[in-house]
Amino acid sequence: MKKLLIANWKMQLSHEEACTWLEKELPSVHETLSFTEHELVICPSFTELPYATSLFEHLVWGAQDCGAEEKGAYTGDVSVLSLKDLEVRYTLIGHSERRRYHGETNELVRKKATLLLKHHIHPVLCIGEAADQIPIRRSILQEQLESVLPAFTSDDLCIIAYEPVWSIGSGKVPSQEDLRIILELIRELLGDHKHLILYGGSVQEAQAKLFSPFVDGFLLGTSSLKSEELKKIILSC
Repeated sequence: MKKLLIANWKMQLSHEEACTWLEKELPSVHETLSFTEHELVICPSFTELPYATSLFEHLVWGAQDCGAEEKGAYTGDVSVLSLKDLEVRYTLIGHSERRRYHGETNELVRKKATLLLKHHIHPVLCIGEAADQIPIRRSILQEQLESVLPAFTSDDLCIIAYEPVWSIGSGKVPSQEDLRIILELIRELLGDHKHLILYGGSVQEAQAKLFSPFVDGFLLGTSSLKSEELKKIILSC
């Protein structure tokens, strides 16, 4: 079954390191991908996007975030218009690290979703609970989803990346049964919206094999920077 795999490089590589990876590692990764029906979306830092999209026009690219306004006096933000010019097709919004370190609210995330949809870029809405929120997981996920869903019409595809905050970078993952229950909750909250649900959070080859039957794809972090591990994940879905 076709899976959507999104590689979030975060702020892990310098420009030179990222260019080296794209030139030396990406060809073999793309060759492995060709043996499957999966779609791989790479989200490098903004500084690498112009280089990557011009050198590898045939591949699918994503952004790690975008500004909440089209243009204006918003120092440090990156406009959706720039992403559109680069033919970026996916953009992460609401990632837990943006919420935690930059104080992003559900209202701001909704504005970003609305803007991206207006310009025909797929928002990838990240949701998830922290360790101390596990007892109230339902209300946390419900608030994160229902605050942003009004941005989507019945014709829009909702791509949800469920990333338990307590799992990111920790090596801890939910059990199959816990994930099944969480996915049922998310589908219930999505209602009749067309959707894809991805899982993220310490995804390695073993987790990809374990969770692949339940999800539509994966949001990958550190593992996407290791080409051999990434190839194993691609083939294990």
